[in-house]
Amino acid sequence: MLTSPPTVQVNVNMKSSVHVAAGSRIDPSAELTIGELAGHFGLATHVLRHWETMGLLQPARRVSGRRRYTYEHVITTVLILQGKAAGFSLEQMRTIVAGPGREEQRAILADHLAELDRRLARLRQAREAVAHLMQCSAESIASCPSVREMAERMATGAEYECDDAPSPVVHDAITSGCER
Repeated sequence: MLTSPPTVQVNVNMKSSVHVAAGSRIDPSAELTIGELAGHFGLATHVLRHWETMGLLQPARRVSGRRRYTYEHVITTVLILQGKAAGFSLEQMRTIVAGPGREEQRAILADHLAELDRRLARLRQAREAVAHLMQCSAESIASCPSVREMAERMATGAEYECDDAPSPVVHDAITSGCER
């Protein structure tokens, strides 16, 4: 039924990614137990049970009270894991994987794409600010004229934005007006 166990990688953000080994295969005609399906992806069985309670992954049938999964469940599991890796919530994945209509799915995808674009823009700004600080000729970051100007504006309340990533205000202040 199954060959080659998957590997698990812990990312910088401390979330794990599941990588199925290249030679790992599931016979498309086989039925899997919850342990076999979970084990193929390096998941705990309680994860699949949780997905079941959320309406994400329903077993094909039960044999003597035990869940049995088909190849379609393997595909669904892959889609859920890919969606989670892309930042979708399980609620969003329920609509994407088993939602009532394509229009609702597209709306979730469009909203998520817009959020990813916002995150990418903030990351680009943060990268530019860090690159500027790397090239700044000041003796310390605190003495960089751009950083000082930005800090003074923020300290006086003239401009202040609080977010989990550098704001355009911070980015513009750091990347302008400094000798490199």
